[in-house]
Amino acid sequence: MSTKERMTTARDLIREKQYDQARAILVTIDHPKAEEWLAKIDQISPPKANPIPQYEQKQQEHIPDWISAIEQSEQADDELPFITPPTNAANQSSNNDISMAAAIAIIGAVVACGAMFIGAVWVFTQVDFNMDSILGSCPRNVIADTYYIESAGPSGDIFVNQPTGGFIGDVQPGDIWNFQAESGQTIVVNMTSNNFDTLLQLYDADDCLLAENDDFNGTDARIRHTFSEGGTYKIVAAEWASDIFVLGGEYQISITPG
Repeated sequence: MSTKERMTTARDLIREKQYDQARAILVTIDHPKAEEWLAKIDQISPPKANPIPQYEQKQQEHIPDWISAIEQSEQADDELPFITPPTNAANQSSNNDISMAAAIAIIGAVVACGAMFIGAVWVFTQVDFNMDSILGSCPRNVIADTYYIESAGPSGDIFVNQPTGGFIGDVQPGDIWNFQAESGQTIVVNMTSNNFDTLLQLYDADDCLLAENDDFNGTDARIRHTFSEGGTYKIVAAEWASDIFVLGGEYQISITPG
């Protein structure tokens, strides 16, 4: 696994509060962020020392006693006489009555389930489901980590060939830049920082993820995209894995023709 893949695995474990497993992965990574995460994990959940077994010898001394007790119990069970329960006509009749009642109950349950299934099919055929309203209008094959856009704040408009920058911190771990695109236009978005691992995401007006990148060149991010429709799009500039720990700092972002 690459460093990025191991960091991602460690991040997922930290999210699930499995700190020991995350620590085991992070200690194998030679990266400043891995060291930062380890320090944070040690503050949240200090490493636990391996427990030393106590009274092991005493427990071993009691093993023969337990074996003896089990053998005596088995011997007592072997000495018990086998008793065959009496049978008579009354018991046989009662069993027949119970079997008949169980059969009737099973048939009733089957009939009820069939009626419910037919009813559900009828209801389904009468309703015109709008799957976009249920699942959303975004492409089904796009899976976005919505944390970044949900935690980011507005930073204004950004234009081609007009570099700008911002600051990432605990209060606002991401910025949203608005870009006015034309149909068929291709752009390249670059984000760099000397302080943290950058991440870029591009969303349309419906907040559907169109593109993202966090490791185009080391810790710098780059997105290249061609717009099929004109309109206002959102560019999210954030720190990778800021949902775990925020290093923060200044960054630079620019858009050039693609």
